Amino acid sequence: MITYKTTENKKELSEILALQAENLPNKLSEETKKEQGFVTVHHDLDMLQNMHDVHPHIIAVSNGSLVGYTLSMSKKFRNEIPILAPMFSKIDASKIGKSNYLIMGQVCVAKKFRGQGVF
Repeated sequence: MITYKTTENKKELSEILALQAENLPNKLSEETKKEQGFVTVHHDLDMLQNMHDVHPHIIAVSNGSLVGYTLSMSKKFRNEIPILAPMFSKIDASKIGKSNYLIMGQVCVAKKFRGQGVF
């Protein structure tokens, strides 16, 4: 059974980083990237913790192990990850840019749990 919760501790953040590392482009074949996708941003523990402190991340857990996650990012972190700057610029130019919003993403599900509705 899969349960969903918010992150609570460094162990869970470390598990996110481990799953993230398995799904970075340099770890996957071209076929896997095309069929299953990949994660673009590689975070570190300090960044994940800082993001968590503003708004915890959502994780999927099965038998005590993290099997999926989606990260939560406040616009406060807009300048911390350069590859996301164009996205924030587009949001700023829209009606949403003036409001208080939260970015939900990066999403990653462990290979064994894909196609089962975890996300």
